[in-house]
Amino acid sequence: MPEPPIRRSRRTPAPTWLPSPIAAPRKGARALGLPALSVAAGALARAGEPTRLYALGGITPEAVEGCLSAGAFGVAAIEAVFAAKDLEPWLR
Repeated sequence: MPEPPIRRSRRTPAPTWLPSPIAAPRKGARALGLPALSVAAGALARAGEPTRLYALGGITPEAVEGCLSAGAFGVAAIEAVFAAKDLEPWLR
C-alpha cells in the first residue's frame, strides 16, 4: 500500500489529518480500512509531523478500538452518535 502524501492543514491551528471513510463506504467512496489508517499513521510518524490523525467514516462503537490501535489519535462518529437510540456504548 503506497504511503499517502503528508501535507499540513492550512485551516486548523493544530496539524490535523482526517482520513475518510475508514470503516464503511460513504458518498460513493470505498472504505479505506484499518490497514490504510495504520499506513497513514506510520507515514506521519516517520515524517516527524506532530499531527493528530482522526478516523472518520462509518465509525461504530465496535470500530473505535481498531482505529485507535491502528494509530488514530481519535475518531469522529457524528452520524452514528446522532442515529443511536442508546448512547451508552459511546460513553466508555
